[in-house]
Amino acid sequence: MIPAGPLFHKPKSFISAKNLLYTSICIGFITLVLHKLAPGIINNGVITGLILIALGYVLLYFIIKQLSLCRKWARVALILDCLLITVFYLFMFKMELKASMAEWAFFVLQAIFEVMAILFLYTKESNTWFNSSTTLVLP
Repeated sequence: MIPAGPLFHKPKSFISAKNLLYTSICIGFITLVLHKLAPGIINNGVITGLILIALGYVLLYFIIKQLSLCRKWARVALILDCLLITVFYLFMFKMELKASMAEWAFFVLQAIFEVMAILFLYTKESNTWFNSSTTLVLP
């Protein structure tokens, strides 16, 4: 028996966005590992950038869980978190003054996935799903 209610009937655009965000987190950790393996990463600014990016991914995971619970505020928080992660990456790359081509490729791929996920979360289908849960009255 499948329960009735919006939490159990997620639209395909939402599922696609969630999968893209999880993939983005995995790509981000690969980028962090690649950057950590680079020689000469003793600079304190780079270490700070790595820690801030890792915290951004933990926050991103929490936001994805809140999106799954149909929280509308989490879409705005997702946009802000993705912007912060991007700024931290650019800060880290600037402090290092040299990032490998693989790091830039993963960074760009990750940014594309995040933008696609945000666009999927604001489709008509997803908006209807998010709005349907706010009118739901639980006993």
